[in-house]
Amino acid sequence: MNNDNRGSISKNKRKEQDKHPDYRGSATIEGKQYWISAWIKQKDGESFLSMNYQLKDEQASKPKQAKSTSSYDDDDMPF
Repeated sequence: MNNDNRGSISKNKRKEQDKHPDYRGSATIEGKQYWISAWIKQKDGESFLSMNYQLKDEQASKPKQAKSTSSYDDDDMPF
């Protein structure tokens, strides 16, 4: 079975904050793999899903910001 232009989402069991998606999943669209995030929204008394798609390769290629392991503040530096 060809899974192109198909995907699925399920309830986000790791949602801890309102800004986290209500649903998460993935899809393959035109041969490219995407992450899907979806939020339940309300407009004019009607519920709907607002969805965001992010290329899986795009997430991996973003440079990671280094976390400082130093216990010093910039003001503590002698120079």
